[in-house]
Amino acid sequence: MYVHVLITLCNNGPQRGFDTYAPTLVRGFGFEALSANALASVGLFLQIPVSFGFSWVSDRYNRRGETVTIGLTCHLIGYIFNRIFTEIPNQGLRYFGVVWTQVFGTFSHPLNISWLSLACTDSEERALAMAMVIIGGNVAGIYGAQLFRSDDSPRYRRAFSIDCAILAFAIVLAAGRLWDDMRNKVRAKTGEVASRESYSDDEKHAASLSGNLQVPVVADAQALSASQDLRSVT
Repeated sequence: MYVHVLITLCNNGPQRGFDTYAPTLVRGFGFEALSANALASVGLFLQIPVSFGFSWVSDRYNRRGETVTIGLTCHLIGYIFNRIFTEIPNQGLRYFGVVWTQVFGTFSHPLNISWLSLACTDSEERALAMAMVIIGGNVAGIYGAQLFRSDDSPRYRRAFSIDCAILAFAIVLAAGRLWDDMRNKVRAKTGEVASRESYSDDEKHAASLSGNLQVPVVADAQALSASQDLRSVT
């Protein structure tokens, strides 16, 4: 449970701050204020089909941990792009970094919630987990807004570097949680197979015992029939 809350804290903090300052970032690329506001929303619209695709894969193939980890990795790549592209005097390249970050910045959070919900064992644990994740998301919004400072503008080198470190930590957490989940599944499958084999051996043993009890009865019946035939002959 706590790993999922930390993943939410790490993913939502940079994303909330980036979405807040995205129009400012785009305006710093040389666009007019109105154009910057419009361009800063393009990535959010593109996020809809991408988010739907990741959610479909997560549900259809039961790949909860994998989709969360890949989403976090794409989110991290966005901040790496921004950290590099802001040093390059190319307006289109800089804007591509903003769009990429917006497309992959949000949907890891609901995927993480779904993963956590299915990992809960009962309704009480699920209710507590959902409350903690919501608290984590709100706390992430508080600290995320402090990442982009005026003394770091217009390139926000420090903010992007911190974002990269936070997302890298989130990926480590998600990968560790995924490994633990896969290990538990293997253990459960191994235990099930061993249980089936043990049950099969018990059945074989019972069948052999039953056969041993039937053999003397058949033998006695055959002996009795032979004795009667012999008497009839004599």
